[in-house]
Amino acid sequence: MRDDQFKHLKEELDREVFSQAPSRSKKQEILKNIQMKRNPRRTLMKKWIYPATVAAALFIVFLVSYPYIFHSNTKDVGDVPPSSAANIDKTPTKETAEETEKSPEENQKDQEQPAAVEQNEKSAEEWRVHFQKIWAQKNRSFDNLHLKYTAYFGSSKSDPKSSYIIDSTMENGKLAYNYKEFADDKFSKLREHLIYKDETQYLMNDSAKEYDRNYLDGNKNILSKDHAFDLIPIFPKYDLNSNLGEDNYKWEIDHYNKEENWVEITAEKVAPDKFPDATPGEVQKLHAKIDTENGILLSLKDYDAGGTLINDIEVTELAVNEQADKYKPDVELPAGYVSLEDKNKNKVEFKEEWVNAAGAEAKNNAEVADFFYSGEGGKLYFVLEFQDNADLEKAKDISKKFIETLTKNADSSKELKERHLTLWDDGQYSFTIRMDIADKSYEGDESIDKQNDVPQIKWKQPTKRIRFGSNS
Repeated sequence: MRDDQFKHLKEELDREVFSQAPSRSKKQEILKNIQMKRNPRRTLMKKWIYPATVAAALFIVFLVSYPYIFHSNTKDVGDVPPSSAANIDKTPTKETAEETEKSPEENQKDQEQPAAVEQNEKSAEEWRVHFQKIWAQKNRSFDNLHLKYTAYFGSSKSDPKSSYIIDSTMENGKLAYNYKEFADDKFSKLREHLIYKDETQYLMNDSAKEYDRNYLDGNKNILSKDHAFDLIPIFPKYDLNSNLGEDNYKWEIDHYNKEENWVEITAEKVAPDKFPDATPGEVQKLHAKIDTENGILLSLKDYDAGGTLINDIEVTELAVNEQADKYKPDVELPAGYVSLEDKNKNKVEFKEEWVNAAGAEAKNNAEVADFFYSGEGGKLYFVLEFQDNADLEKAKDISKKFIETLTKNADSSKELKERHLTLWDDGQYSFTIRMDIADKSYEGDESIDKQNDVPQIKWKQPTKRIRFGSNS
């Protein structure tokens, strides 16, 4: 091939082929193949060189141009998304070939493997921050809730053990619940009973079969601290005064159960408590189990630096939302219970002159050092302080005489006589009286037994006297 012919062919290839070809190396390969046709040592007949070279060039042009022509045509046929079946490459790759060689069980197992990034879902610090935000809330919303738990408070000498039950529900946007607090971990000594419905809280007195209404402030249709009850697993920061979620505790994950939605952690104090009302006893280390779905504390054990147990909280029953459907709260006020508001409407106003006269008479005795009283809601509380060397039996006689004088003063008043009532009639008043002698206190309640309309005193076992302003 002459040089001018080769030059001409090169220009055609530059214009028709290489302008669309993506690779410079491909251009060099084609030119090299054509250049070889000019080798004079070739034995091909001269008359066939030019036609063969042209045919080879055209064949190469077809091979190089075909993918670009095909690609250009497919882009013009509608707007077919890349993920459609029309654009899926059916050619088996090395990876797909390996998959087809696996058994169906192996392929299914591979698909069910969780993503590697899940691990413990969160680090210990991420869990701490997550729960800290939940426990900082003073309001929590549940469609239904059933919670039963026990508590041991090492810092409380009088009632170290307590237990609690609450069943709550939301109906038509209205909150209703039945809450009970017990003074033991056997759920037998009822200490407080609350019923909430129609935006009103009822403080139930089950022994006296009466109730008092409590009109709450704040958001009435959501569980909140405005409802004035203890729900330690839900509000540990406020009901336990716990620093558990604060950053002065370093958390470590002991166990994480994704299927059952809980995490167990150990936390140790690394800096002083942030707020002064923290649980007494200087909690140094603690173990906790926490519900990861709702941030509810399932168990907690607090220890001081010496390893002494300070608090022990354990949830024994928990159901939330759909799982709590069967625990609908009973919010009907029991039959036969009387409203204190209604009772107080018929209550005669208590006059200080009645009690002051009885107290003055008692103080005429040399054994009596002082006297004072208080009262609320029909419950009167009297205290007689005696000299440290006072005789116990004589002190009881003076206390009995005090109640007799008070009763006489009240019953002879115009207010009670006109209504044919006595001071201690049902719906009027009741009392507790206390005698303080030396280092002991003797407390007595109103007995159902009466003499001349005067209740007798039912004395309890003595307790250690608490002197105000004393550290003893």
